[in-house]
Amino acid sequence: MSQQIPNGQTKTDPAWHKRKWSDIQVSGNWLATQTSNKTTDFVTQGNTPGNVGICFSGGGSIAMIAALGQMRALNDMGVLGQARAISTVSGGSWAVVPFTYLPDHIDDATFLGPFVEDPSTLTVSTLDYAPSGYLGTTVTLDGIKWDNMAYSAGKLFVNPYFPNNRIWNYQIAKNILEPSGLSSTHFDGLMTPVIETAWFAYNQADAAYIKAQNPGLPDTVHTYQQSEGRIKRPFHLCNTAAFITPNTNPQTGDMLAPVQCTAIATGIFAEDLGTVETTATDLQQVGGGLVSSYCFDTQLTSSAKSSISAKLPLNNDNQVSAFSLADITANSSAFFATAIQGMDGIDPKYNYWSAADVAEEKPGVAARFADGGGIEDNGIANLLAFDDIDQVLSFSNALQSVYRDPDNSDNSWNIVVDMWLPTLFGYTPYQHTGNKAGLSIGYHQYANLTEAQLQGQGIRYFRHNQIFDSALFQPFLQQLWASMDNYTRPAVYFNDAIEVMENTWFDIKPRTIKWLLIHYGPNKTFEATLKPDVRAKLDSYTTHFSNVRKQHPKLYPPTPLDNQFPNMVLFATHMEAPLMNLFAHSTSYATNTERERIQTMFK
Repeated sequence: MSQQIPNGQTKTDPAWHKRKWSDIQVSGNWLATQTSNKTTDFVTQGNTPGNVGICFSGGGSIAMIAALGQMRALNDMGVLGQARAISTVSGGSWAVVPFTYLPDHIDDATFLGPFVEDPSTLTVSTLDYAPSGYLGTTVTLDGIKWDNMAYSAGKLFVNPYFPNNRIWNYQIAKNILEPSGLSSTHFDGLMTPVIETAWFAYNQADAAYIKAQNPGLPDTVHTYQQSEGRIKRPFHLCNTAAFITPNTNPQTGDMLAPVQCTAIATGIFAEDLGTVETTATDLQQVGGGLVSSYCFDTQLTSSAKSSISAKLPLNNDNQVSAFSLADITANSSAFFATAIQGMDGIDPKYNYWSAADVAEEKPGVAARFADGGGIEDNGIANLLAFDDIDQVLSFSNALQSVYRDPDNSDNSWNIVVDMWLPTLFGYTPYQHTGNKAGLSIGYHQYANLTEAQLQGQGIRYFRHNQIFDSALFQPFLQQLWASMDNYTRPAVYFNDAIEVMENTWFDIKPRTIKWLLIHYGPNKTFEATLKPDVRAKLDSYTTHFSNVRKQHPKLYPPTPLDNQFPNMVLFATHMEAPLMNLFAHSTSYATNTERERIQTMFK
């Protein structure tokens, strides 16, 4: 039964936030950061032609459905299962976590839905497609409506038996993973929600071995879908971040350290970044390697060389629990937890102990985690921490299309793109007129900003993101703009030999890679191909959401593309089936325009 708040305490009392630990010990490994880190240090995948890593960005439900359409097209090309790794953030994780761990009872064709090469064959009736087991159906369910999630979170916020820092995890378990059979939730005798106790592993053989060594782990374990005849699942990196106090320039405020969650291990590759942001007096250095994922969020009790022992936590129903798919998916998309107004403290928190300090056997401290997009929303930097990724195919689905800022007459620099892409070149996100940072309009190199300019501004979290030469940024903008041909084609950037710079924040080693980027945005050719009644349906959605934007100008600042599909929808977590399927078909169509180049990458 759920733990009740002790007499005389409230849910904001520090004593209530103290974790309860079981007597169950688990043993695992910590993987110290190496001179060279490779995916093959984690898993054996067989042939991965081209050693391609695929990235699906964040962006909530829209990024989830965009990734659905993109995976569908990649599967039709025959390359989805040939990737060496898939790196995801936030909404991209909402799509790829279910795909990676999909249970046997849902077949791949049902989950991905039909690939449609010619949009003119779409009909209003075929767009009303939302069967059980289809990933797209998830965003059509009532539970994922933003108002419903906020209402549910509010009830849990005042529930004396449910910990605040598990509220977002419950929303993800219930609304994102449960429809695909990857979580279950129930109510205990006090009518308080309980998330299924479960953990995850790479394959069934690994899971059986780990369980035999650690019988106290929960009985439910989710593994990669590896049944015969199914699409091969690439190695998956689910990206999140941890708030830290940096070792350098701590006066500028907290920073975010990149955290990778995989079926094998979870943690921070980079070293000497800082200490966990915590009220504890025993500061905990972050980084230095990863620990077995089922040992993450545990209380360290002993260590010897690369082996560790730790205690598992208890959940709110006093059951032994472990780090789960609900945890990695919630952490990766924790932006939404902070977006629920009036509910401070519902962002995820975990007991963190560092591989860097493992020899000291510190039990760990409560650490606050953040959306992976809080630091790098495209998943590219974390992917390149693995030295055996030779090519990157990335999809920027974070709701921002490419356009020229009408307030800026400098056509060399007034091209606005996804806000995280400039940071990869050492530039700030585009600063519009009247920006909160107080900077002049346009882009600014981080190297030229003073600490005072960075103080208190959200842009400081991106200051360590640079992995490409700044001199390449303007050609990058120009190529994206030219590739669209007045929005008749998707915005695409391709560089068959781009130099990657060393980056100690993400533990990236310098090398040369091939990079193909497909950027979210309007496509007049796709729309012009639609049947008249399908186009009318699309136009009705465009009109509706454009009116919503006008009613909330502070939430949705105006842009030149407000009244165009797909830009009219921003913060919608729920979509009707026809709109959801139009999104998926449009991103499939955009991906398919690069079919020849993509297939060449996998040779």
